[in-house]
Order: sequence, then structure tokens, then C-alpha cells
Amino acid sequence: MLQEAAPGVKVVANVDSAKSGLEALLDHQPDLVFLDVQMPEHDGFWLAERMKGIKHQSRIVFVTAYDEYAIEAFKYSAFDFLTKPVAPERMKQVIDRFNNENDQEDLHKKLENLTYYLNRSKLKFNTHDGFIIVRAEEIVFCKADRNYSEINMASGEKYLICSSLLSLEAELKPFSFIRISRSHLINIDYLEKYYRNSKQVVLSSDNVSVTLKASASGVKRLMEI
Repeated sequence: MLQEAAPGVKVVANVDSAKSGLEALLDHQPDLVFLDVQMPEHDGFWLAERMKGIKHQSRIVFVTAYDEYAIEAFKYSAFDFLTKPVAPERMKQVIDRFNNENDQEDLHKKLENLTYYLNRSKLKFNTHDGFIIVRAEEIVFCKADRNYSEINMASGEKYLICSSLLSLEAELKPFSFIRISRSHLINIDYLEKYYRNSKQVVLSSDNVSVTLKASASGVKRLMEI
């Protein structure tokens, strides 16, 4: 499929494990690596982590059947990604993009971002009777409730957690959240509308639709998006 998509591409190695992949990287110093996530003994992330120590910077294309949140991480942290089963037209797009890509962002930075997004996407919060583990990107907004916070999920579920909105804001800072008032912290990925006159924002998902009022400082933050 690769040879059909790009006849000029030379395949220098084809390996079946992360360890063999590391050896091939050192031996051949390829420009582009198609890296499967699931491999025997060690996964693709194990190999990606060790690529930080290799002077030659190969570009990574992850090949994966992973779910959507991981794919989003790949978009920010790898050159590109392919989902299984791989479509020939997508393979051609990847090769064309590689040939035309001028952005030579440091590979080490991309790998650091990958590790960060994968490790931080799932968050643990204490509740009165235990704890919950949720994905940050599935939180629509958070509401202050005295010294606690109410987390509102895209699914429609709500959780009362043992964290103030201030501490929650700090924990969600690496993600797409902004404080729009003393009482509300919103995920801008769910922001649908902003009404200037009423200073109201509309957030929506498949199961949630809510209108919230922004403070003067919150409006300023919204204008900076």
C-alpha cells in the first residue's frame, strides 16, 4: 500500500516489535516511521519515548485502533496518524503531507506533548463516598458549590467532588477550560454561542445544553479565545 501511494518512498526496514524497531531506527535513521501502538512485549509509546534519545529525528505516523481521545493526542503530538483498517487514500494523504510539510517542529517536544496528553486526559477526583475518574475533554462545565464543585459531563451526568473551583481550575488549566465567573469554569470545546449584550454563553453537547452568565473578567477571557 505504501509503495502504491508513494512509489518514490524507500522502505528501509520492516519489524515486528518495539525492540527491533529501536535497533532499526539506530541502523537506518529513517525520515518517517509508521509506528503501531500495540506490539509484542512493548507498545509504540515505549518506542516513542526512547526515540527522544536518538539524535536523528524521524517523524512518527501512529497506526492505531485507539479511541478518539488518544487520536486527538496524536494530532498534537505526532506528525500524523492512521486508523485501522488503513485506507489507501489516507496513506497517500500522509505521504503527500510529509513531502510538502515545512514545519520541522522538534520531535522531542512532540513526544513530550504526547506523553502529557495521554497521561493527563484521565483525571481522578475525590467524592464523599470514594472517587471518580473522568476524561477532561468530556467535562462540559464546572460549577462552584461552596468548598465543593459540581462537574457536568457531556453525557448529562453530574458529580459533586471534594475540590474548590479554584483548585479545579488549576488542575484543568492544561486543557481547554476558562473561568467565566466566580461560579463557573467552562470547556470552550463545547462553547456554541456568546451573546455580547447579555454576557451569556451557550454550551452544548448531545445531552447537555446550558446558558451561563459571564462576569466582566470572564468576558475578557472569552475575547482572548
